[in-house]
Amino acid sequence: MHFQAPGLTPRLCKRLGSLEQAKPAFADPPPAEAAPAARKTRRPFDLDPDPSVPWDRMVEGAYELRERLERLGLVTWVKTTGGKGLHVVAPLARRQEFDEVREFSRRVVERMVHDALECYIATMSKAKRKGKIFVDHLRNGRGSTAIVPFSSRAHEAAPVAVLIRWEELERGVRPDQFTVATLPRRLRALKRDPREGFLEARQSLTKRAWAALE
Repeated sequence: MHFQAPGLTPRLCKRLGSLEQAKPAFADPPPAEAAPAARKTRRPFDLDPDPSVPWDRMVEGAYELRERLERLGLVTWVKTTGGKGLHVVAPLARRQEFDEVREFSRRVVERMVHDALECYIATMSKAKRKGKIFVDHLRNGRGSTAIVPFSSRAHEAAPVAVLIRWEELERGVRPDQFTVATLPRRLRALKRDPREGFLEARQSLTKRAWAALE
């Protein structure tokens, strides 16, 4: 039995392909709405590399971030962005406030950068990013945005942001592998939903996790 993303049919993907020459815009919503009822949502860490950083370093960075978050009690999912980066995403329960999540994310990233200054940077400056990966935690603030799965980029071949399984990343998924032209083939081939467990995840920022970042 093959997995089919709700509402995203091969026919629709074909229509999206016709938009490539029109420079399609991508959907870029905030990580959560202001209403308390909407706070059960994704919390992305954006790994954005300097052009000189090879893809295998990006994969290593995503796995390192995953391991750090796992030690803090958070299960994560991974997503290509349609660009050169990756998003590591941790869904959290509604009880977490925006400021709380932003501060937690900042501490995680600063610890990661501190432990490997030669590999990562926590500031947006491209001039200081040479040979490093910018680990962006700023998307976790109120009103910040992050690209959603199945959004296309206004780049050559219209690459698409796609949620993938961690095993796929390990097996050699490439950042430019998914486009509006190749996405239907991926959907037909999927046997398991890469989002499996995401919506059901019940996790929060615990006292133990905060203590580990002191």
